Amino acid sequence: MSIVGLTVIKVTNLLLLLLLFSCAEVRTLTPSSRFISPESAHDTGHGSVQAFYQMGTESTLNANENEFDKPMDLDASARFSMGLDVNIYEKINLFYFTNQDSAPLFGMKYQLMGPNKKEAKKGDQSLAITLGGGGSSEAREDENAIFDDSDFHEVRVHRNLLDASIIYGKRIEERVLWYSSVQITQHRLHVAIEDDSSSLNGESIDYQTTNLGAASGIMLYDKKGRFHFAIEASYQKTKWTKNDESHRAFINGAMGFNW
Repeated sequence: MSIVGLTVIKVTNLLLLLLLFSCAEVRTLTPSSRFISPESAHDTGHGSVQAFYQMGTESTLNANENEFDKPMDLDASARFSMGLDVNIYEKINLFYFTNQDSAPLFGMKYQLMGPNKKEAKKGDQSLAITLGGGGSSEAREDENAIFDDSDFHEVRVHRNLLDASIIYGKRIEERVLWYSSVQITQHRLHVAIEDDSSSLNGESIDYQTTNLGAASGIMLYDKKGRFHFAIEASYQKTKWTKNDESHRAFINGAMGFNW
């Protein structure tokens, strides 16, 4: 089996493991960093897999019969996340990112300017755009109430997102890439009560936010370009339905393998 195939299998197993964990409340994370390089992989089938410490704005819904349609609690939080980036044709890459409490992001990156990752030298500049989206659905069941101070034992949660970004980078050293990005992301959360014992059975609520974000980071490659380490500072503005506008800044780290 090819390296690409083995990598995909390993990543899939990790993603399934992440999905086994759940929280009592309905939580949604809007990730701030993705560690997407503006440089494409050098050939079809080549790419990278990453594991990163991903921070963002966590929105928590804790509803009850008397306060079902209510603002969410917002806070900064972090998750262990995985990402996969594979070249499919010339300077076009497909990427996939997963997070425990966010819809998975699947999209395409197109490098508009500059050499690919393998050919880039000191002083080279690169520019790329991305477009993607994703969705997830899960049923929550608990013998105890899913929300505190409520009688809800069964709910269904749907998460959806759309995402677009532009990324600029420069090789400040042979094996050091500096990059910055600006992104806009729309997250949607739908929560439906599916509990015959509740007076709100069949009721649902919807939340939405359009996030504006910016990030800047440094990516370090080893001599053979097989491994990389990255650190990224990011900013995020959120405006969830029923909540005031929120502004937060984060520092995130990542490590990856390139083939």
